[in-house]
Amino acid sequence: MRRLTASLALWVMVALLLGACGGTTDATQAAIIEATRSYLASNAQVGDVSIKVQKVEDTYARVLVDPTDDDAESATVFLKQQNGVWQVLTLGTAFDRETYDELQIPPDLRV
Repeated sequence: MRRLTASLALWVMVALLLGACGGTTDATQAAIIEATRSYLASNAQVGDVSIKVQKVEDTYARVLVDPTDDDAESATVFLKQQNGVWQVLTLGTAFDRETYDELQIPPDLRV
């Protein structure tokens, strides 16, 4: 029983360390993808797309939206988690420094 408790404690510590190191959970990725899909449905004229979470840093995320139509251009979406909810900050194909600064996008997420 002691061995089982020690093993469980080790796994809990590993999980906490991974979370602290920026590991993104499946639930977080799913929430980011859903927020992106919802935004696209309400604000953009796009057909079928694939959505890939590229990077998450603290409460910010960068997502690639890749249309299945070869004639359409891929876009980058930046989101921020506010009060536990992921919200799209902007969507586009190119961003300037002023936009990044205004939206407070972390340097490691900028493309």
